[in-house]
Amino acid sequence: PFAAGILPFYYTAVWGRLQAKPGGRPLAQAAGFRYTESYTTNAGKRGKERAMNETLSSLLGVRPGVTALVGAGGKTTAMLTLAEELAKGGKRVIVTTTTHMFPPDEQRYGPVFSPEDTAGIAAALERTGLAVAAGPMDERGKLTGVSDEQVEGFLSLADYVLAEADGS
Repeated sequence: PFAAGILPFYYTAVWGRLQAKPGGRPLAQAAGFRYTESYTTNAGKRGKERAMNETLSSLLGVRPGVTALVGAGGKTTAMLTLAEELAKGGKRVIVTTTTHMFPPDEQRYGPVFSPEDTAGIAAALERTGLAVAAGPMDERGKLTGVSDEQVEGFLSLADYVLAEADGS
């Protein structure tokens, strides 16, 4: 059901360029982010700077439909960053999980809707372009996952469905 693509986030390749070094703090906070990395080269000890003015969605090739994010670390942050970027670009985006995830900040991303509350989801998409849908919270304080059928059903409401899809 995740035909649009699966994005592995193991802090390699593309993702490594979007993480501050050392220590790592997310830099891709909105559409059109700018990433600057400075370092000293061995040859002549000169500083070198590189800037990147691409959106995260274009950099990763995210297409309309369902995109599943899997792997170790950074999935929720990447998913929410993508969702904000796409929503700011006028797209309708649903953020969800098929396993478990911590609830996103309600002040920033709005309330978490039950997957059955299509009217609430549609209203949030109309208002902000972004909706969070997941199952009830478990004993660890994480939102529980929705079924593959529910993920596919979200496509009737949104242009993009971003799903955290592994067991973290």
